[in-house]
Amino acid sequence: MENEKLGFLELIYGVLLDPLPTLRQVAVQPPVGLTVLIFTLVSVVNVLSITLVTAGKGNLVFPGLPQTATQAIQALIPVITLLWLVLKYLKWFVCSGVLHLVATLLGSHGYVQGVFTVTGLAILPSLFMVPLNLLLYWITAPSFTIIITLLSLLIYIWGIILVIFGLREVYNFSTGKSLLVLFLPPVVTIFFALASLMVLAGCLPSLTSLKPNF
Repeated sequence: MENEKLGFLELIYGVLLDPLPTLRQVAVQPPVGLTVLIFTLVSVVNVLSITLVTAGKGNLVFPGLPQTATQAIQALIPVITLLWLVLKYLKWFVCSGVLHLVATLLGSHGYVQGVFTVTGLAILPSLFMVPLNLLLYWITAPSFTIIITLLSLLIYIWGIILVIFGLREVYNFSTGKSLLVLFLPPVVTIFFALASLMVLAGCLPSLTSLKPNF
């Protein structure tokens, strides 16, 4: 059974409801084509639902801007939506490459197709954001918005857990090492960003003390 390729619906069902054996099979036979299709469909549905909430029913308001400028921004919504989709693809490719690089540096001999597939399929829990976005479109009470935010956080964590399980299967890592692969890049990025800000802050007094010579 594990040598059989998963179909479209089997893959969706397995990732959402039976993730461990499904991701184990995905690690052995990465269904790259199906993953691209699933990622595309889920991304389009999510982006459209978010666009509906932010721009529908006159929700997109820019206080202080002339009406003509607001209308111009609203006319650009399709372009912005398309760019958003492009950025989602770019993020997918970049994150997969970075995770594979970190895993390789930690001694892995897995394949990039595996992590590419795992990170792509981890988008599936965000399907549950669509009905939440639609509810948010109709119900704008502050208390309901807080509930939606908490549920969104749980869905995001669900996706992260799928990535951790997937990395473990693709690279034959322990859970701890998979966590290291996943969180090392953002931790290093934050460290260098903070270090850069500290260096810049240290240089500012000397820069402001310099007087121009005329």
